[in-house]
Amino acid sequence: MGNKDEKERKKLNRKLVKRTFVSEMKEQKFQRFANEYMGIGMCFGLAIGLAFGKVIFPDSMTLGMCFGLPIGMSLGLSIGQAKDRRLEQNAMEISRIEHLAGFTEVFIYAIDKNGVEKEFRVSDKVMKSEKFATGDKVAEEREGVLVSLESK
Repeated sequence: MGNKDEKERKKLNRKLVKRTFVSEMKEQKFQRFANEYMGIGMCFGLAIGLAFGKVIFPDSMTLGMCFGLPIGMSLGLSIGQAKDRRLEQNAMEISRIEHLAGFTEVFIYAIDKNGVEKEFRVSDKVMKSEKFATGDKVAEEREGVLVSLESK
């Protein structure tokens, strides 16, 4: 009886380890702006909560802070996640990077999901901060502005 229970326990442990390993191997989601906007939302929520707290609860404005902080954090997080989703849907792959003599900018060529190659001019400063490399996934944040979707 004890041997059968031991086999079942080992079998369940193997399944659990396999599920954990597979879930850790999944591709990580891009969450650059979700984190940034959550922090910004916290700051604005704190300030607005203190102001409303002073109006609604004149004796204790910290009560307003208790409500403003999570509301601002939630709003910032939802705005950031929406921006991240939009960027991830428009992901491109860098096909080549050219450093031309006489230019302070670097030319980056990326292929979008439709197979069209697009050209972007990126300054040396942005190139160093984003650490673009051939084969990386990128997205166009605004007209002509590239953002790396890979964490390095």
